Amino acid sequence: PSMVHPQPQHMQGAPPPQGPPPTMPAMDHGAPVPPPAPAAPEAKGEPEPKAPEKKNSQFKEGQKVYYKKEGTATIVKVHYDDELEPFYTIQVPGGKEKQTTDAH
Repeated sequence: PSMVHPQPQHMQGAPPPQGPPPTMPAMDHGAPVPPPAPAAPEAKGEPEPKAPEKKNSQFKEGQKVYYKKEGTATIVKVHYDDELEPFYTIQVPGGKEKQTTDAH
């Protein structure tokens, strides 16, 4: 004997859906899914972008330098920013540390 299940009240009298909702693509459950397309080959003749090169520092740690109107300062540490440009932590008279670049 087969059992007949009644439709929920909200579905009684409603026509059966015809295909997928308009915002959803139809799916073919019987067809295999093709593999993803291979990546496009690199265009020849175009060089790859080069990584920035670390610039040479004008100063070395421990070196005494003249800093603006503050007078003689000492290079405490040489650092490099994201573009590999050097910048410095210096100690000015009075013991205060500041950061500066070659331009200053």
